[in-house]
Amino acid sequence: MDVVTHFAFGTAMAEAFFRRRLGWKATALGGVFALVSDADVLWSRGDAWAMLQQHRGPTHSLIVLAAAAPAIGWALSRLPKREGSWRAWALFAFLAIASNPILDTL
Repeated sequence: MDVVTHFAFGTAMAEAFFRRRLGWKATALGGVFALVSDADVLWSRGDAWAMLQQHRGPTHSLIVLAAAAPAIGWALSRLPKREGSWRAWALFAFLAIASNPILDTL
């Protein structure tokens, strides 16, 4: 999948399911979080072979993402003028970040 599709899906998912509970911050962060799984291309240093070897590694693992989601949710719940509980933010973070590897399987 391309970057635009990941970003659009993350934003749309956040708007549809989390806007009412978490406010506009969820919509603003939805697209950005959907791109987090592709952060592994940053440490491939532009080498095509390294990118091929390292892409879709731990950052595309649903187990790793599920383990990281509570910490991300807790951190997001500490934002100024927070809305929603840390559990709602953790669910949002998991679904937004996990949307990338799930879309990649399509």
